[in-house]
Amino acid sequence: MLQTTWSIIVPPIYFWIEEYNNKPTIMTAAVQWNKMNFGLSFPVDENIVRRNMDKKKLITHMKEVVSVLVLHGKNILDSFNQINPKLVNEQEAVRWYLDPLWDKRINAVNKLIKIKDITREEAVRLELL
Repeated sequence: MLQTTWSIIVPPIYFWIEEYNNKPTIMTAAVQWNKMNFGLSFPVDENIVRRNMDKKKLITHMKEVVSVLVLHGKNILDSFNQINPKLVNEQEAVRWYLDPLWDKRINAVNKLIKIKDITREEAVRLELL
């Protein structure tokens, strides 16, 4: 049976845009969890509407990463400490079946996720790069 009283720490998602010749080139979102970094980068489109859409996709993806890491821990990581989608599906099925508060826990984690805009220099200082 799953433990019903638990405390979690939800790490923030760090977001930054790198520039080359004073022109935005790459947007990155990353999270640090258990001394490991997980992240994703997209090229920056010149069209501001497409750029905003790409940023939203990037942040949404990282929120899903944070959610599964926080809720399932190391059970979803493969031998290379990469998120394994098969293990995620297995853990989600087990939790859905055994945990009566499953949907409430997911909603709680999603509400606790914060996005922090940082600079590339801060990303280097935080050892995200």
